[in-house]
This record gives sequence, structure tokens and C-alpha cells, in this order.
Amino acid sequence: MHMIVDNDARIFRKDGVPFFYLADTVWMAFANLSLEEWDLYTTFRQRQGFNALQISILPIQHDMSFDRNTTYPYAVRSDGAIDFDSINEAYFEKAVKMLEISCKKGFTPVLTALWNCYVPTAWAANALRSRTCMPEAFLVEYAAYIAEKFRPFDPIWAVSGDTNFETEVVVSYYETLLKQLRLRCPDSLFTMHMTPDGQLPEVFHRPGGIDFYLYQSGHFGDRQDLAFLLAERFFSSAFSKPIVNGEPCYEGHCYIGQPRRFSRYEVRKAMWQSVLSGAGAGIAYGAHGLWSFYRKGSTFTNAKSSGIPYDWRDALLFKGADDAVYLKALSEEHGLSTMLPWALPAQSVSPEMRASATRSLNRIAIYMPRPVALSLELDCTGYNARAVLLESRQELPVGLCSQNGTTTIDIPPVCGDYLLLLRKVGAL
Repeated sequence: MHMIVDNDARIFRKDGVPFFYLADTVWMAFANLSLEEWDLYTTFRQRQGFNALQISILPIQHDMSFDRNTTYPYAVRSDGAIDFDSINEAYFEKAVKMLEISCKKGFTPVLTALWNCYVPTAWAANALRSRTCMPEAFLVEYAAYIAEKFRPFDPIWAVSGDTNFETEVVVSYYETLLKQLRLRCPDSLFTMHMTPDGQLPEVFHRPGGIDFYLYQSGHFGDRQDLAFLLAERFFSSAFSKPIVNGEPCYEGHCYIGQPRRFSRYEVRKAMWQSVLSGAGAGIAYGAHGLWSFYRKGSTFTNAKSSGIPYDWRDALLFKGADDAVYLKALSEEHGLSTMLPWALPAQSVSPEMRASATRSLNRIAIYMPRPVALSLELDCTGYNARAVLLESRQELPVGLCSQNGTTTIDIPPVCGDYLLLLRKVGAL
């Protein structure tokens, strides 16, 4: 099944059919799971409704879980430096078998080719004192190797991982790797996974660069507005491409450097704000402990920033994953992916309320993070309205009162967040 981008509609199509990208984040799967565990995990997520899996080909050295079961793609010297001349073929053969299992279940693999900890002068490589850097001369060989191994699974390639593009060296590494992978996988889709502050260089916007924008709104407690601000920024780019928030806050992850953890509600809010603000092509979900496949008692290298993870088998059951699947269902049912971000013409509007609409305004969707009175400076005579209560998934009719060009929308009897859906009678 082949995937392409529809840049006019800013969506994906798979075999000609619209495809809503719903990925679970499992960066460390190749290093930390057995084939039996992977089979159980993918069966569970398949039954829920996920259709993509975000995996880092190489372990994220500065931000990983490890124990005696962890495997590594290359030999590691006693000083922690990686010996890229000593490959562990068994690591990659297991990865191939894992992709065989997941692709048979309908998942699209999204493979991060080179996390920034492997790139000289990148922030994570600097933090590790460059012990994990891949030599520039090895890039072509590496690209050829991973393309040969993984091309049969028609992956999406996220060439970079958690990248700032802060130096010319970093940009050059990823430009080389992108060109080499495109040469060997001409029919694949390509993107870059960035930090929240990452500024994508112009070379990657242009034709021959990336095919869609994969941004990260991240895990800073005081910067969760990035979920919609970054969506708006990429939507306003001169180059029209599908947009995905590939890393909203993870459920159970600590606010960076703080003890408080992100709740199911906060994760759901970030996802809905992203999708209605321009990132309508899809969303990724993450659970703390699952993305690293942490086992209770193992070592986690970034507890100071992220907090001790949950055992991955517990994190697998977090309810935020069901919210992500429900978002996908509502988006497909109501055509949200092809609607445009809409600046609410409302009185006393909070920036956390996000909306999208058709060009004709015949259909409108508004995310309400909490129940408040809403008065739209829009005549909604002839519209029906309903509220979808996002935690309970109950749908309720909502009263509208239009007068003198202004419409007042009743508050539904709910204490949590909800989605308002307005549709003009007779509109498709």
C-alpha cells in the first residue's frame, strides 16, 4: 500500500484513499523489545485503531531505558564511544522481523534515521561529549544499509530526530542523509523530527526536501500553547504540505524538570488544539515508559528532566491512547482534516479554544477546553449544533440563539472539554 501527500488538501492518501496519520510513539522498540513482546504490543494497538508507529532506528543515547535485555546496533567501547565499524547484524535482523510483524497488521512504520545525538555539534551530541557521533564519511554507507534493510516495508522516513539545525554541520549531515535516502527510496515520504524551537532550514522546505511537516510541541509545562502556535506557523508557510504534531506532551511524562506529570486531559487538549489549528493530517500519541519501553527496575538516563517512567506494560493501558483513536474517528466522520483553521469571531474568546471550518462556513468545529459561554459574531440561523463530550464520548444537542448577526451557544451540562460541531442544514 503506497502513501502519497495531497498538498492542496494538506492530507495523506494511501492507495488513493485519505489517510489520517495516527501514530504511537515507540522510539526504543528495536533495542528493548523481544519479538514476542512486539507481537503482543502491535496486536493491542491494532485493535485500538492506530495505523502508524514512530521508531528510532538507533537507540536515543541520552534519553533511553536499558537493562540486560537491551541490544545495540554497534559495539560500544569501554569509554562509551560507539564503534561504527563493528555492526551488530542481529540487531538489524530483529528490526526487520519486527517490521514484518507490524506491517502485516497494517501499520505504517515511521523510521527516524539519525537522532541528533549521532550528529557532531548537535545539542545532544554535545551533552554526550561527542562519544556517539557518526563519522561523516559513514553517512553514505549507513544510508545504503538502512535503505536496503527497510525499503521493503515502504516506511515514512523521519530523517532527523529531536533536531535544532543549530549549526552548518548539523544541516549538512541531514541534507546528505536525505539525499542518499531519497536516491535509494524514491517513492517514500520524508520529513524531519524537530525540537519545539527547531527552525527548519529553507533547503528542506523546497521541492526535493521534505514532503510534510512533523513538528513537536513537547513537554514544557509552561509552553503548551506551542501545540497550536507551531501548527499555525507551518500552515502559513509558503510551501503547502500536510502537517502533523509528531510529539505532543506524553501522557504521564513530567513537565520538563518538574515533578508534575501530564494528564490524559492535557494530552487530549494538545492533540485537539493541533488538529484544529492546521495540523489536520494526523497526530502522534505518546505514553511515558512506553516510548522507551522501560521495565521497572531498569535504568533510565533522563529521569532528571522527564521523571521516572512507568513500566511499559502499564503505560500501554493509559486511556489517552483511546482519546487519540477517538480523535481520528471524529476527524474522519466530520471531514476535519480538509477544513481550514478558523479565527473565532467570538467575544471573550480564550486562545486555548481552537476552531476549523469549511471555506463556506457551512461546517464548523470548535474545541472547548472547558465549559464557558460562547458568543459568536456570526449569524448561525439555520444551523444545527451538538457537543461531543470528549472523555465520555457522549453527544448532546446544543441550543443556538442567533440575533442581530450574533449567535449565543448554550453551555452543555459537562465539566470537562468538548467539541462543538455546527452544521448548516442541508450542507454536505
